[in-house]
Amino acid sequence: MPRPRKSDTDQRAHRFTVRLSAAEQEAFQARVDEVALSPSDYARRMLTRGRVEVVQARPALSVRAIMELNRIGVNLNQLTRAAGCPRD
Repeated sequence: MPRPRKSDTDQRAHRFTVRLSAAEQEAFQARVDEVALSPSDYARRMLTRGRVEVVQARPALSVRAIMELNRIGVNLNQLTRAAGCPRD
């Protein structure tokens, strides 16, 4: 099922272009990275609200933690098969 179409007032059909110096672009990108938003979302919030609050991002799982979770999943799968549980 596709998502519902946005109304004409909710569609973002207009484009706004800004030219930046290298230093301005670097500062902008640093701020975007700090608040963990896309450049468009950051610019849109600054234009409409005048400020963007920094939300602490949750730390990403390490590769080691992901591998360990994968091993646990494999073990769980093996146990359910050994117990004779039906597969979906």
